[in-house]
Amino acid sequence: MATSAWPSEWQRGLLPAAILGILGRRPLHGYGIAQELEKHGWGAIPGGTLYPALRTLETKGLVTGSWRTAERGPARKYYRPTQAGLGLLSRQRTQWDAGTSGPATNPMGHAVPVDDTDPRQRGRPR
Repeated sequence: MATSAWPSEWQRGLLPAAILGILGRRPLHGYGIAQELEKHGWGAIPGGTLYPALRTLETKGLVTGSWRTAERGPARKYYRPTQAGLGLLSRQRTQWDAGTSGPATNPMGHAVPVDDTDPRQRGRPR
């Protein structure tokens, strides 16, 4: 397991935004989210940190979860962002980019810029 260079206080504060960034790409179950976080430099996020964050996001209406059965193993709860979650993610990315050197430092999974003035791209997750 990799350790993170991020102080634990930062991790706790930014974890919900990072989760939304990951889920903005595709729905995932908790273990898949943890793998993505580790892959992107967050280190190993314990379940005792990840699942409460997911429950909080769900309670706030920012993500929704649905159970899916697997051919092998137990059913898994897959999470996806709601419209409110995608809106919050977009605002957080804009705020992060405005306060840092740019998207390369964005912990929320900044992918490609979206032109919000283009009606075909308006509201699309970044």
